[in-house]
Amino acid sequence: MISIKNITSAAQAKTYYEEGYYSQDAARPTWWGKGAELQGMQGDLHKRVFDDALDGKLPNGEQILRHKEGKERPAIDVTFSPPKSVSLQLLVGGDERIRQAHDRAVESALTYLEHGFAQARITKGGITRSEKTGNFMVARMQHETSRELDPQLHTHCLVLNATQRSDGAWRALDNAGLYNARASADALYRAELAASIRKLGYEVERTRSDGQFEIAGYTHEQLRAFSKRREQIEEALKERGEHGAKAAERANLMTRAAKEHVPPEELEVVWKREAKAQGIVFPEPAKERAEPIHEEELAAARRAVEHALDHLTERSTVVSRRDVVKHALQLSVGRIEEPKAVFVAIDALMKEGTLMDARSRHTKADDLDQMWTTTQAHSTEKSIVHTLHLGADQLAPMVAEERVQDAAHAKGLTEGQGAAVRLALTSRDRVVGIQGYAGTGKTYALQTVRELAEEAGFTVRGCAPSAAAANLLNEDAGSDSKTVARHLIDARNAPSNPEAKELWVVDEVSMVGNKQALHL
Repeated sequence: MISIKNITSAAQAKTYYEEGYYSQDAARPTWWGKGAELQGMQGDLHKRVFDDALDGKLPNGEQILRHKEGKERPAIDVTFSPPKSVSLQLLVGGDERIRQAHDRAVESALTYLEHGFAQARITKGGITRSEKTGNFMVARMQHETSRELDPQLHTHCLVLNATQRSDGAWRALDNAGLYNARASADALYRAELAASIRKLGYEVERTRSDGQFEIAGYTHEQLRAFSKRREQIEEALKERGEHGAKAAERANLMTRAAKEHVPPEELEVVWKREAKAQGIVFPEPAKERAEPIHEEELAAARRAVEHALDHLTERSTVVSRRDVVKHALQLSVGRIEEPKAVFVAIDALMKEGTLMDARSRHTKADDLDQMWTTTQAHSTEKSIVHTLHLGADQLAPMVAEERVQDAAHAKGLTEGQGAAVRLALTSRDRVVGIQGYAGTGKTYALQTVRELAEEAGFTVRGCAPSAAAANLLNEDAGSDSKTVARHLIDARNAPSNPEAKELWVVDEVSMVGNKQALHL
């Protein structure tokens, strides 16, 4: 799992990371990133250089100006934590190869973030935009325990608030890219880690559809016995009746104890005793797997990418690169040996023309704003637009303009409600769309539409994407409402008389998939 948070105090960062980690790490703190290389910051992390960098003083003598409204942000903490079974197999089971697998997965995710989402703001001609820089300065620090002293391998990657722009200037890092790409980087980290674990000879079990996994051989109860910190947070959420990521973050801050240093050899004795009490028999890895067959790997990766694209383009013609990467990698966990095959499959689909760049030709080619569509999604949307055009100016108005105006006045409709009712009932187009914001009286306007349409001899049929929305439409508007899927099935099985006068009302149409919209 990847968590990201802003470090808001250089003094706090120095104390926390130097005292809490610097002298206790299993692996020495090191510098990482192209930005660090540009500044000659390579290899082991030294205290003076680290302190200066947190204060915005770079080795080349530059001072980074990065204060905004009196708020300091010396760094962003990107923390990588593997599943509990992975920490147990390494720190209690003793398989040191797992540390290397974790380190490789961390580096892969960091490289992905640095290449595609490192950015700084630049102003030209009075216009400020984000510019891709492709370089980070990262201080990596590894630790092996949770605050409750359970075995928990994790690596803190302090991405310093400095990056070099194309004009050579070093400026503060625009952290929006990091936060936006967290989910896709998390998917890459998990996929790389799961693939490496499998290569070591272990079996992995997917525990959730988003790519979470555990090494096979541990029970749920055994893993929870070594997850005391997680239980504390869950208990705090339960007491407060809260849920969600932000609430969990608050609970984490409110319940965490101060870091305590216990010699590793003492912890190992305690952990092994507890593992024995829990009946843990550490899984024995099989023989390390050979390199996978390239064709099979690419075929599996392509299926994952195509499935991700089908899912994402169901309700949106244009999708972001990071969402495609995230979903495809989540689908591939435990199923392919080389997550990089996902990127190869994406490139192949681009070359074939199946996956297309959806940006304007005037947009700068930049990973930060890379948006894609597929030939199928594009074709479906063109067909929808063509169908709309075919139905334009083809029908007589359902209700006379004067009758609508009289009803609007009699019912006290607002200007916006009156315009919506007039559009729905007096348009000559077969299909019209109405945008109704929250609190603008959509229900009252829709009731008026139904009443006037039925008065004019029309049968009003309502439908919505979900059963809950259809029931609400039925209650609010008084129409005979169904789900869109049920409505389409009924329409196919029992086609209406072409001469019949019917008005179809589709609520929450933005949630209707493009294929269903075309069928409608």
